[in-house]
Amino acid sequence: MNDGCFAGQKQERTGLRLPRVGLRFCGGRILVDMAVPMTEAKARRGSETILLVEDERPVRGLVRSILERYGYRVVEADSGVSALELWPRHKEHVHLLLTDMVMPDGMTGRELAEKLQAEKPALKVIFTSGYDPDVVGKDFVLREGLNFLQKPYHPRKLAKTVRDCLDAE
Repeated sequence: MNDGCFAGQKQERTGLRLPRVGLRFCGGRILVDMAVPMTEAKARRGSETILLVEDERPVRGLVRSILERYGYRVVEADSGVSALELWPRHKEHVHLLLTDMVMPDGMTGRELAEKLQAEKPALKVIFTSGYDPDVVGKDFVLREGLNFLQKPYHPRKLAKTVRDCLDAE
């Protein structure tokens, strides 16, 4: 099919975590077709329930949408305090806590995780933050892609990290 465009033969790396782009020249404009990162494995789906604690509404909505697209059920809270209020109704079904590290209500993600794991030791936890991971202290081990996601993160990385954390022994 000829749409009046000339497609470039070469695909270039972007350096923006999108390894390949295709160029097309149409009517004096350059169109860029971005490819999905080839190095990231396809994330497996799940059906577990995740307690999502994020104080920024747009971020919380986006993360919920991504997780639901991968098959997870999501219970959401906008703070550690509201998560503690929801916990008694949902704790039997929640498999994973996905929480921001720094929240405005005075309770950190670490404090929330400790309280919830005191009641349910098998609860898995992933922390997220836009701040440097050192903000939580040297005695607390955070591993990118295992129990920590540095914001901003790619939706597929979120899904893969969630799946890997849930599957870890």
